[in-house]
Formats: sequence, C-alpha cells, structure tokens
Amino acid sequence: MLDVIGFLFALFSFIFPRILIASYIDRIFLKKRYWLYIIFFHMIASHCVVAFSWIGVITLYYLVFRIKSKLPKRLALFFALYISVSYSALYFFGSSILYRSLFRVNMPFWMLQGTNLLLVLILLVVAITLMNYFNFDKRVLATKELSKSIIFANVILLFLNGLRVISSLLIANKNSFFVTFDTTVALVIFVGYLLTISHLHERQLHWLHQEQIKQKEQENRDLNVMVTNLGDLYDQIRAFRHDFGNIIGSLGPAIETGTREEINDVYEQVLLETNTVLRKADYSSFNLKHIEDIAFRNVLAQKMVQAKNADIPFYLECRQTIPKVEVPMLETIRLLSILLDNAMEEAIFADEPRISVAITHLDATTTFSVQNTRQRGTIDQRKIWEAGYSTKGENRGLGLATVLDIQKQFPNIEIETAITAETFTQTLIFYQKGDSDA
Repeated sequence: MLDVIGFLFALFSFIFPRILIASYIDRIFLKKRYWLYIIFFHMIASHCVVAFSWIGVITLYYLVFRIKSKLPKRLALFFALYISVSYSALYFFGSSILYRSLFRVNMPFWMLQGTNLLLVLILLVVAITLMNYFNFDKRVLATKELSKSIIFANVILLFLNGLRVISSLLIANKNSFFVTFDTTVALVIFVGYLLTISHLHERQLHWLHQEQIKQKEQENRDLNVMVTNLGDLYDQIRAFRHDFGNIIGSLGPAIETGTREEINDVYEQVLLETNTVLRKADYSSFNLKHIEDIAFRNVLAQKMVQAKNADIPFYLECRQTIPKVEVPMLETIRLLSILLDNAMEEAIFADEPRISVAITHLDATTTFSVQNTRQRGTIDQRKIWEAGYSTKGENRGLGLATVLDIQKQFPNIEIETAITAETFTQTLIFYQKGDSDA
C-alpha cells in the first residue's frame, strides 16, 4: 500500500508542475487530456533513454503552441523551451542538493517520494513567481523588433536544456565527474536561464517603452486634429446662433400678415435647410466629455480621427457619465483599440461604411458596444477567436485572440458578439470587481 502511495506521489510530482507551468502561458493545458499527453510523450521519450523524458515534454509543448495556439515557429519553440527550463533548472538544482542528503539516510520509497513532492511544490512556487515577474507578452515577442532576441534566447535555452539532458544521462550512468559536480552544473543552468530571460525581459520592456512614446506622439497629433474639428463644430454652432435671430425675424412679418404662403416659404427655404445642415454635422465628439476613463477617451478620440481620415462615418452615443473601469489602462487601451481597428478594417469594405459606438453605465456595470457595417458573406463565429483566423487574408486574425487572452485574465470582463448579414457587433461588459458573479 505504501509503495502505491509512493508511486502516486512520483506520478503527481512529474505531471502537475509541467501542466501548471505550461498553463501560465496558455490555459489550454488545463484541459484534462493534456495530463495524458504529458505521460504519453514522456513514455515515448523515456523508452529510448530515461534522461530523454524532458525532450518528450518539450516536443508536446512545441506542438501545442504551434498547432493549437498557432504561434510562429520561433515563438512556439521559445515558449516550449522557456517553460521547460524555468522549472527543470530549479528542480535540477534543488534535487541535487536534496538527494545528496537523503541518500545518506535509508528512507522508504513512499517517504522519499513524499519528500520529493514537497520539494516539487516549493520549487513550483518559486518558478511561477519568476514567470509572473517576467510576464512575457506573446504579442510583443512576435514583433519583428524582437525576432533576433527570440532567436538568441532559443539558442541559449536549447543549450541549457541539452545540458540538462546530458547531465541526467551521465548521472544515471554514474559518471564520476557529474556525480561530483552535479550541483555546480545545475547552478550554471539556473544562472544561464536567469541571465537569458532577464535579457529578453529588458528587451520587452524597452519595446513597450518605445511603443508608449510612439502612442503618446500619435495621441497628441490626433488630439490636435480633434481640437481643430471641435473648433469647426463650434464655429458652426456660433454661426447658427447668429442666424437664429434672423430666422425668427423672417417669420415675424409672415405671421403678422397671416399669409400662409409666406410662412410655408420661410419654413421650407430657411428652417428645413438649416435643419438639414445641422443634421449633417457630426457632434459625436462632444460626447467625450461624459467619459471619465482616460483610456476610453484617448482611444475614442484617436479612432474618431482615423475614421474621418478614412471617410468612415463614426457615431458615438454617450449621454451619461462613464466612470473609470477597474481594468489596468494598458489592457483597456488594447481591448478598445483592437475592437475599433477591426471595425474600421471591416467597415471600409461595406457598401455603406459606418461605425457606431455606444457606451452606457448602469448598476456598477459599464458597457462598451461597437457596431460596424460589413461586407456581405459568412463569418464563422466560433473561429473568429482563433489566432490566425481572418476573413482579410493570411498573417492576420491575432486581434480577437488577444482580446480573449486579456478577457481570461480579468474575471470582471465579459464579451458578447452579434453578427447579422450587414453588421458585426462586439460588446465589452466591465463589472466592478466583485460584481461579475452577481
């Protein structure tokens, strides 16, 4: 019975950390079948040489990232190697120290495996803490600017994983050098991992900083255009206010004489014409004053200018105060930008291009709805969330997959989709934290 418990400890120690570590990159690994896949690939690799078990796990990681997540080859390889070495480097170092002590004591199998499980859980917490600190973004790592850094990281991580496999192989064969210096080799692997990942993390932070600078510059340019547009609208209102007295004055004589024909002429030639001019003017920009969330306001101002430059009518409906949502500004900007960019890309091909945005706030819930006209055709609502799927050609379709990734990180966000023959509507629902389960 105790041997069975020891076997279960050993099995859990092997599967659980590999599944949990991988799920921090893609939650698809939490599906139950991947527990079996881990064992299957481990057994195939171990059938050749026991030390090759990690090669089987890395192969599984790569296939999932490449086929299921549809990541580029170099990025799929990076994440496969990264999640592998992020745990194995720690475990190799920790276990080399632990077993030097335990092998001096005659311990039962179940107790040995129980102690190993405790070590696994402790090192798993450390590994996850490091992964949370580095927090690599797939969208950033996939950029052209970081391609050389990813290739460099892949070369180093391949070397470290290879060194880990060779070390296990030589230790299993009781090579005198590695038996003596296994702790030192494990430390070299761990330090090499930290230096490589830290370098890539710095490159990611540098890219994000540069993007923020570019975004601020673009926002300033767009806001200047917005101010100019608002000035034009204000001039129109001033002109109407100036003409309003003349319009009323022109009605006076007609009313005094009681001539129906004159009243009809003033109504048709003056009032109706003035009403047409006012209806053609777009006063959506004034609705921005109701929005308190800076991320909402800046993104909308920017996209309204871009829509105008692309000759796409853009209507904003917001008649009440919209408070700040409880989502970090960067993620809010990314969410809104993706939905509005997709709307513009699709609306431009429609027979009558149009984008309508409605923002409401009720009972601690903020709703952001984007509707655009679209080109007629069938859209598979199940596939639009898959990375790489797009109706606009290859190497597209990453936007909504990113939206889904962000939405999974924040339980107080929901997203709804509605598709008709002529329109495509995406609705983001932001709850105050603690109200999403209500």
